[in-house]
Amino acid sequence: MVVPDPDAGTRASYRRAIHAAKQHKLVPDAHDLRQSGRNTGDLIVRLYSAGQPYDTDWNRLRLNQGAIRATPPADYGALGQDPANLQVAPESMPRVLGLLHTIDAAGADRKCRVGVNLTTKSPKPFNKVGGARRSLYVFEEYDQIPHVLTADERRTKRLRPFNS
Repeated sequence: MVVPDPDAGTRASYRRAIHAAKQHKLVPDAHDLRQSGRNTGDLIVRLYSAGQPYDTDWNRLRLNQGAIRATPPADYGALGQDPANLQVAPESMPRVLGLLHTIDAAGADRKCRVGVNLTTKSPKPFNKVGGARRSLYVFEEYDQIPHVLTADERRTKRLRPFNS
């Protein structure tokens, strides 16, 4: 059975059901129930016969799961809703999301993925290449421009030096 990229709640429900089936011995004798896609991607559940050598087939499914790319728009929407981990102005958010989409699209043939960690307090973007996952930090730098006093401010400062 394949459940295409379920949301977190649906994924958790399936995992609980699989665990309950194993614990309450609802899996037929001489069979084994296995799943892949614990946190991301498609959720794949298979029932294997104990006499059937499944390791090769199962490892192919399990190890290639990372190559299946989940669709990121829902993740990016979470960044738009709560941009606390992005240090950018609100008017720069469309450019940041476009940049993340561009990086994700460019890395598609290299098995590189840009996603959003939704398990933290605020969503946080990450880059995953192979098995390595690194956080992405997006911030804007601003030039520090000293304030130049206007004529009115200079006059007030000269008349009341103790107020400044």
